[in-house]
Amino acid sequence: MEILVEEVLKSCQELKTKLSEYFKYKDTINTVDNIKLPLEDRIKYAESLFTQLETNYQQGHATKLLLTQFQVRLSSLLGVIQKEISTFDDGSFNYNTTIDVLVSLETQRLNEKKLELQKSFDSIVSVTSEKINNLMKLKKASEGQKNTKKSEETEVVLRGENQKSEPPDLTNNSQNSKIEMSPLFDQTESSQNSQKLTEKVEKSPTKKNSIVEKSEVEKLREWTGLRHKVLVFDSAVNDWSVGSSVFNDKICDLPNLVFFIETAEKDLFGGYIESGVSECAECYYNYNYDQNAFIFSMRIGGVETKKKYVIKKEAANHAFCVLEKNHTFLFGFGGGHDICVYKDGQMGSYCKASTFTAQSGQLCTNNKFKPVRVVVYQMK
Repeated sequence: MEILVEEVLKSCQELKTKLSEYFKYKDTINTVDNIKLPLEDRIKYAESLFTQLETNYQQGHATKLLLTQFQVRLSSLLGVIQKEISTFDDGSFNYNTTIDVLVSLETQRLNEKKLELQKSFDSIVSVTSEKINNLMKLKKASEGQKNTKKSEETEVVLRGENQKSEPPDLTNNSQNSKIEMSPLFDQTESSQNSQKLTEKVEKSPTKKNSIVEKSEVEKLREWTGLRHKVLVFDSAVNDWSVGSSVFNDKICDLPNLVFFIETAEKDLFGGYIESGVSECAECYYNYNYDQNAFIFSMRIGGVETKKKYVIKKEAANHAFCVLEKNHTFLFGFGGGHDICVYKDGQMGSYCKASTFTAQSGQLCTNNKFKPVRVVVYQMK
């Protein structure tokens, strides 16, 4: 019906122009001879009208065609209008169809939520089972060490008893030497294990090798109003590869998350989401709503910036998103994306001004960047 209405309106515009010309010529044709004028003037006027007859006829004929087309279109429109009125009057127009659609959509959403909960439950069971297995292995290993130690102590006692029953052999000190050296050997081995443990702890990420400086932490506290930060994810120790990434498992359902990206160009920037990541991306680009989300730049090319860029109010429903672990995409801020980070070893990470107030070049050195480290904190 909209097309017919447009055609009728178009015909009205055409007729508006043509009819004014048509009536002008019609009035000229129907002009009555003015007997009050001199005869010569009356003849000249009549001759001028005669010369315009063909033109007037063509104008009239063209106008007639437009009127005919307008009549056809108007009749079609009237027919459609009458049909719509009849449809409404006989009850065909009702809310049942809309209600059926809503019921179907709500059922679909319920099934999706059930699937998400099932996956979350399965993940919890898997993680818990793994922890239990590791604890049982530690328990078994500890019991084995205790049994070994008891056996060694028993052997030492038996050797001591044998020595008491026999005269000491001062010419052969091999057995005594072995007994005396055992504690020294255990102490050396314990020292080596302690050294290895110390080296392992020193290699683990600590405050000493944090990518965030103290002044930057203070700025973050100022922006969020929260004082404490807890490490949630660090790509230096946590897997963020395609197919095996634990990124989603670490951040899911946690509020007040701060994401830091360090690039090969010595940039440090990221974003903050207050509402938490409620959807851990089992579907394509499931965005999280957050009207208090913001992105920021701490350093560009190693030079301090410390700038915050808030989300545009009309775009709050595109604050943050993540995708499943099998996807090359890791996470993103904004619908554009303002910040788009791909998983470990994947090319394509970029910044593109869109949903937040940051302009091009205000987050990192180049619009396309290579992330060398990704760190996530929870502010409390």
